[in-house]
Amino acid sequence: MKKVVLMKRIQKIILIIYGILVITVCTYVPWMRLIKGYFLSLGYSPTWSPIGGSIVDIRRVILELIAITVLCCISFLLTLDSKFGD
Repeated sequence: MKKVVLMKRIQKIILIIYGILVITVCTYVPWMRLIKGYFLSLGYSPTWSPIGGSIVDIRRVILELIAITVLCCISFLLTLDSKFGD
């Protein structure tokens, strides 16, 4: 009998790294403050410890999540076996 392997070890590692990165991005978020009609970036801080008088820069969080997802998907797809031409 031929053993069926659903995922290679490198693919599992990529998925674990992806999960860790998503948790990190959602835990340590960028903060911003509106001053005289302009948004001022205040840096990163945990969600449970906001920087005084600031709000989460949700646009940057979404952009980071999209970038992480695209990079991990590309990495995952590059590790797939090609069945074409066999």
